[in-house]
Amino acid sequence: MKLIVTADDFAITFAGADGVIHAATYGCLTETGLFSNSPAAAYGVKRLLSERPDFCLGQDINLVTGKPLSDPKLIPSLVTEDGKFRTSGSHRLEDKTNPNHIPYEEALLETETQILKFIELAGKKPEYLNGHSYGCENTQKAFRDMAVKYEIPILSDVLAKYNLPGGLETAPWNNVSAMDSTGKWDFSPATQLDRDPLKFFTENKLEYLTKALEENGIAHIHTHTGFVDRELIRLSSFNLIRMMEADFVTSPELNNWIKENNVELISVRDLL
Repeated sequence: MKLIVTADDFAITFAGADGVIHAATYGCLTETGLFSNSPAAAYGVKRLLSERPDFCLGQDINLVTGKPLSDPKLIPSLVTEDGKFRTSGSHRLEDKTNPNHIPYEEALLETETQILKFIELAGKKPEYLNGHSYGCENTQKAFRDMAVKYEIPILSDVLAKYNLPGGLETAPWNNVSAMDSTGKWDFSPATQLDRDPLKFFTENKLEYLTKALEENGIAHIHTHTGFVDRELIRLSSFNLIRMMEADFVTSPELNNWIKENNVELISVRDLL
């Protein structure tokens, strides 16, 4: 049996970067996707490549968190008046009256700029590309066109070849309630603390994990592993669950289960 354990949003903040590296060193994490537009990106890449040079490092194309790498004047549909990215919730809300409101050229510019920044920081191309939080027809087209241009595999495509779902379907905290009328999820602290991935695992509630291993001999766990700092709380309502997932990925319960069942830890690199 084989298992891929992914962490999205690498280096969203400095603590977020530290949490991923901790899980890669002391847990079963096998790959992570970098936020190359984050102020913590250079720190995260330098530390990861120094401590875990062979670790599978991909990239999460992020169009909704923090500040863009492109000139905000060139991507007005993606930013607010202060030059920061619009939130995913605001895009979903606008989709109701103006679907696909982000021009292809704007999405393409920022997507390519983030890929080039990754190459500058890491000295190599990402091992995979993944999306983040929000997408529409034009952002997806830009995403895929850049994957072709730079010859970078798309995480969801690779997983699909092995009949593996991605995203929320394999999130160990399980899906929370549906979006509300403003396009937001219920990521209140109480809700996050209630969705304990380690508890779900020990109580045999991660049915997708067992099903995937039984049917395909391979499974995928999709996390947002990380530590929490003030900046993360300011940037994202999806915060407390990250440290709970870090605890889950490094837990004796999960890692002993991996050893006892002879589960081989792999990354997307091994599937290509």
